[in-house]
Amino acid sequence: MRPSDHHLMKETVLRSRDEAYLTAVVRNLTYANVVTLLVWSVWSAALSRFDLWLWLRLLACACVFFLSGWAADRLWYRLIAGRLEKPFAMKAYTSRVPFHFAITGSTATAAAIWILPEWSGSFFTQFLIAGSIACVVQVPLQLLTFNRLRKTALTEL
Repeated sequence: MRPSDHHLMKETVLRSRDEAYLTAVVRNLTYANVVTLLVWSVWSAALSRFDLWLWLRLLACACVFFLSGWAADRLWYRLIAGRLEKPFAMKAYTSRVPFHFAITGSTATAAAIWILPEWSGSFFTQFLIAGSIACVVQVPLQLLTFNRLRKTALTEL
């Protein structure tokens, strides 16, 4: 593909229905609900106590986590993608990882410290853990979304 095709594809992806704000927010809130339900049910079963307040706080942290991952991707598109010759090349795609690590790591850490203060420890340790989890979670999610949208964009070119 030519560099002009990459930039045309970027614009197609950004205008796609799947990347519209409402669709993206609903998608990320769905991810957050599923993860929260899994974590909460395992945690509650281990404690033999189902605490609705804990579920709500976990849900708030998961929403911040998933939405900040999506926001990191949007920020990458706005700040970096336009400066790259081929923004959909694998080398360019790997430049998203620091955005996911830093943005999701810091926002998830801040949310966890604010929403779940009993679980807070060292800010730096939580940042490293949240950033690592962000890379493990967000990179495959964004890659799946990226591949699906790339196929859509290529057929529309």
